Amino acid sequence: TTQYTDALIINGQAYFYRVQTFNGSFTSGFSNTVTISAAVPVKLTRFTATVQKCNEVQLHWETAQEFNNKGFYIEQSSNGTTFNSKGFVPSGSNPTSVQQYAFTISNAANGKWFIRLRQEDNDGTISYSNTVPVTVGCGNAVLRLRPNPAKDMLHIDGIDLQTSYVVLSVH
Repeated sequence: TTQYTDALIINGQAYFYRVQTFNGSFTSGFSNTVTISAAVPVKLTRFTATVQKCNEVQLHWETAQEFNNKGFYIEQSSNGTTFNSKGFVPSGSNPTSVQQYAFTISNAANGKWFIRLRQEDNDGTISYSNTVPVTVGCGNAVLRLRPNPAKDMLHIDGIDLQTSYVVLSVH
């Protein structure tokens, strides 16, 4: 056997391995011992993004455990492919308990945005959260209603229904 997979490891435990060969009649001495820590660095249990105060995106996330975690980079994209860093939140202080985090992206431009977390370990290993879409749609919209007064039909100009969610009441 040239490789071995231990399928019974427990997260957070250390394991010690050594190798010995046997060819049917001769047994070698043991190799040096290798120590491996079985730890999934971060277990993300929740990640949400909501629009607040028109142009702020409020992020909340929670981890159930953190081992070797440096922290979280917040990344934003307009196309879901190319992401830019918006900030960094360092790891919490207790890696074995639930950690809750929050971050606000201020001055978010109108449009659809994709937000994700880039988690980085102390050893430089990187993993990504799921991408969460948000739509920021506020600001200086100018509406034009015609004709005024209207009887059977009313035309509304100035709303892009492809990029905005609109609730409109006409009385």
